[in-house]
Amino acid sequence: MLHSTDIAEEKTVACMRMLCARRINGEPLQYILGEWEFMGLSFYVGEGVLIPRQETELLVEAASQRIKEMKSPVIFDLCAGTGCIGLSVAKLFKDASVYLLEKTDDAFVYLNRNKERLNISNAVLVKADIYKGFFSFGLPEPDIIHVPTAGDRITTADLATIIPLCKQADVVLCGPGLGPESHDVITSLAPYIRKGVFDADALRDPLPVAGESLYTPHAGEFARMSGLSPGKTPRERAHAIMKAQISGTVLLKGAVDVICDGSRVRFNQTGTPAMTTGGTGDVLAGVCAALMAVVPAFEAACIGAYVTGRAGELITQTCGYGMTARDLLTAVPQVLFRSTSERE
Repeated sequence: MLHSTDIAEEKTVACMRMLCARRINGEPLQYILGEWEFMGLSFYVGEGVLIPRQETELLVEAASQRIKEMKSPVIFDLCAGTGCIGLSVAKLFKDASVYLLEKTDDAFVYLNRNKERLNISNAVLVKADIYKGFFSFGLPEPDIIHVPTAGDRITTADLATIIPLCKQADVVLCGPGLGPESHDVITSLAPYIRKGVFDADALRDPLPVAGESLYTPHAGEFARMSGLSPGKTPRERAHAIMKAQISGTVLLKGAVDVICDGSRVRFNQTGTPAMTTGGTGDVLAGVCAALMAVVPAFEAACIGAYVTGRAGELITQTCGYGMTARDLLTAVPQVLFRSTSERE
């Protein structure tokens, strides 16, 4: 023990007692110290932000393996907090442009302080609520992480590349932009898909069947994939889905959406005629696929239909009948994550 014979000054003793009291009362050690290490860097921390954790370094390391293969990448850190993830990445990759988005006032203070402390020039801090529509911030659009195939369209020669990706995915969405020539690829992939959403060109006979399947046809696609007329009324359409005996959940799109898994039926009335524009069905399929990562297919279809339809109603108030699929996409988070008070 150093200085074991020295007598501490009264102000030092008082300070130590205060720090001990804060710890006894349950305040995290990191808040008391005011900073914590992450990826070999020191970050200011305190009330209002989450404490950087050692296991989160694994996320940065995993992301780094992807990022190092990219040229001048654009990276987004959403709900950035202290900025430990985004700022660490910016420090590691000088050619990257890193955008860190944070909503709360308290966290944004720490975000600013940490950027200044680390002297990082390739990071842009944005105070914004991502639930109000990501594309409304005027930021660069995030790139899609893609795996190229040999030709202009997917063929059975690409199965060796795609099958491992399907095996590791929580949910796979198939069909939009695919083209009818690649349907045999989808039917070959389906057995390797744990949860699958099948839309557009994937809705053909024979139907692909995943471990858990959700099909999102409009009336014409339903007739094509089942050989049955869907009928016109919601009741007729529910009976048509039952009669088709499809192994999975069907979300039959229309003025009233019909969702059926063979035993349960739900009707969704949200939506607007403006949603007949190209690409809005793809948005619905994507929303359902995201939801299927956390809930079963039937529930994902019910929630997805309601949320996407309500988003369409919301965006039509500002865009009218000139709305695009991207306009619709920006409104989805506003509906899906709106607060309880807004619902009331």
